[in-house]
Amino acid sequence: MFDIVQKYSTASKIVLGIIGLTFVVAGGVVAGSGAVAGDNYLVKVGDQPVTLEKLREIAKQRDGEITDQVQKDILLALTQQAYLLEGAKRMGVVVSDEQLKKIIMQQTVFQENGVFKESLYKDYLAKNNLKEEPFLDNLRSDFSLQAVFNLIQSSQIIADSQIEQAIHLFEAPRTIRTYTFSQNQFFDKVDTSDKALQAYYDGHKKDFIQAQGLKFDFIVLNGNDVIKQIQVSDAEAKAYFDKNQANLPAKRHVAHILVAFPQGADDKAKAAAKAKAEEVLAKVKAKPADFAGLAKQYSQDPGSAQNGGDLGFFAKDGTMVKPFEDAAFSLKQGEISGLVETQFGYHILKVLEVGQSFESQKAEIVQTLQQEKIKTAVDAKKKQLVDAAVKHGGDIAAVAKESGLSVQPVGDWVTASQAKTAQMPEALQKVLFDAKTISDKKVSEPIDVGQNTYWVVQVKEVRPEAQLTLEQAKAGVKEAVLMSEGGKLAAAAAKEALAKLQKGESVDLKWSAAADLTPQQAQQTMPPEAYRALIAVSPVGGKPAYTMLPGLPAPVLVAVDKIGEASAQPELQAQMKNVLAKNQNDGTLVGLINYLKTQFQEVVGTQKLTSE
Repeated sequence: MFDIVQKYSTASKIVLGIIGLTFVVAGGVVAGSGAVAGDNYLVKVGDQPVTLEKLREIAKQRDGEITDQVQKDILLALTQQAYLLEGAKRMGVVVSDEQLKKIIMQQTVFQENGVFKESLYKDYLAKNNLKEEPFLDNLRSDFSLQAVFNLIQSSQIIADSQIEQAIHLFEAPRTIRTYTFSQNQFFDKVDTSDKALQAYYDGHKKDFIQAQGLKFDFIVLNGNDVIKQIQVSDAEAKAYFDKNQANLPAKRHVAHILVAFPQGADDKAKAAAKAKAEEVLAKVKAKPADFAGLAKQYSQDPGSAQNGGDLGFFAKDGTMVKPFEDAAFSLKQGEISGLVETQFGYHILKVLEVGQSFESQKAEIVQTLQQEKIKTAVDAKKKQLVDAAVKHGGDIAAVAKESGLSVQPVGDWVTASQAKTAQMPEALQKVLFDAKTISDKKVSEPIDVGQNTYWVVQVKEVRPEAQLTLEQAKAGVKEAVLMSEGGKLAAAAAKEALAKLQKGESVDLKWSAAADLTPQQAQQTMPPEAYRALIAVSPVGGKPAYTMLPGLPAPVLVAVDKIGEASAQPELQAQMKNVLAKNQNDGTLVGLINYLKTQFQEVVGTQKLTSE
C-alpha cells in the first residue's frame, strides 16, 4: 500500500469519542471527494461536501456490522474533517503542486533502483481504479490536515511542575478510611405495610413473573470411564510401527550436561558459567565414554542429572528450545557437541541414538492407538444410545437399561436462567430448553457437552411461565421494597454525612482502620467513576478530604487522610509528559473544531443516511 498513508495516517484519524473509527483520505482510498452537483451531499461545510458515497467507502473498510450508529459516527468524523480542511484554508495552509510532486517521487512504491518511474505511478492509479486529479486532491487534503495537527502539537508546552503534579495525583499512595452505608442499616425505617407492598408490586409486576421451569431425567455417557478399560499391547504397537514407520518423525535420543546461569544474567555471570562449562567439556572430550558419570557429577539440570543427563527421545517439533534442538539434529550417533547456549545456560550434548526405532516411537504410538480405541468404543456406545432412543423414544429408563447405564432424575424445577447461572454446558441448555424437546417429551439424541462426555435427556414435567400474585410473591416483594427504600435512605444519609464532614462538622461514624491504597490498586478494584472521585480530592492543611464513591452497590464515604510521595523516575516522567501532551492536543483539537463551527456554515443536503 502507498506508504504515505502509514506515515501521515494520524492526520486523517479523527476520533473525538468515536471508538474504532479510522478513515484514510490519502492514497485515494476514499472515493467521492471533490466537487458535487447541486445539493447532492449529506452535509457541506464551506466548500467541503460530505457525500453518502464517501461514507459508504469508509464503512466498507471497517470490520463488523454497519449499523445506523456506525454510519452516524462516520458522518460526524467526516464533518469534523471538513471543518478542519476549511480551517486549514483560512489559516493559509497550502500544499503546492511542487510539494505534491516531491512527495510522490519519494515513495518507494513508485521507484525502481531508487529512481522514480512514472510508469509505476500510472500502474498504481490504474490498478486501484483511481483518477489522478481526485488522487492528488485527497493527498493535498491529507497534508493540509497534517499541517494543522503539527501546529496543534507544536503549540503544546508541558511544564515540569505539571508533570510533578500529575505524578503526585496519579501515582502517589493515599492513606484512607472508609465507611459504608448499607441498606440493611435502614430496614427498620422502611414501610413494609400491605399497602406499601401492594403499591410496589403494582409498579413492578414484570419483576415477579414465575419463569418456565422443567423437571427432567438424564443419562450420562462418560467416555473417560472407557479409557480405564482400553489397553494397547506391545504387539499392536509394533504392528502400527511396522506399517507406518516411513511416516513417523525422526527422533534423537540425547543426554546432556547443563552449566546453568540465571535468567537475566549479566555478561559477567554468563562468562563465569561459560568458563565452567569449558572445563567440563574438556573432561568430556578426555573421557567421552564416561559422559553419564560426568553428567551426574557436573550437570545442573535437576530433571536429568541423576539419570546421566538422559533426556530420552524427542522429535524436531519445538519440544526443545531451538538452539538445543538444532544442535541435537546436526550430530550423528555417538557424537558430542561443543558448548550450546540457550536461555538456561551452556549445554554439552551427546546423541545416544539416531533414527526411528520402535522404542523411540512407542509412547506416542500407544497414545495414538488408545485414542483410536477410545473413539471407537465411545462411538459404539453412542450408537447404542441412539438405537435405544429410537426404539424406546418415550421411556428413558428403558433406554438406560438397554445401554447399560443409569437414569438420574432432577426433581426440582430448573429454569433457563438457573441453568445458565449453574454453568450447565451450553449445548445441553440449547437442547433441554428447546420448544420441541419440551413439547415432545421424548428422549433426546446424545448431546456432546465436551471432555468426552455425552448426555441424553427427557423432560418429564413443565411449569409454564406465569404472573405471580402478590400473595405468591409477597416475600420477594418485601425484600425488594427493603432493598429499594433502604438504598434510598442510605444514599440520603451518606449525602448528609458528607456535607457535614466537608463543612468541618463532626459525624459519628465507625470508620475502617486507616490503610494505604495506590491509584493503581484503586483503578483495578473500583468502577471508573469511583476511581475518579477518589483521586480528585486531596487533604488541605493536614485535615482529611472527604468524598463519596459512586457506582458501588452501597454508598461509601472515603476519608483521604494524606497523600504520600511518588518516585518520579525519568521513564515515568516521560510517560506522564506524553499523556499530558495527548490530553492537551485532544482538548485543543476539540476547541478548534468548536471555533470553526462558528466561522463556517454547515448546510444539509438532499442525501440521507440509509440502512443499506
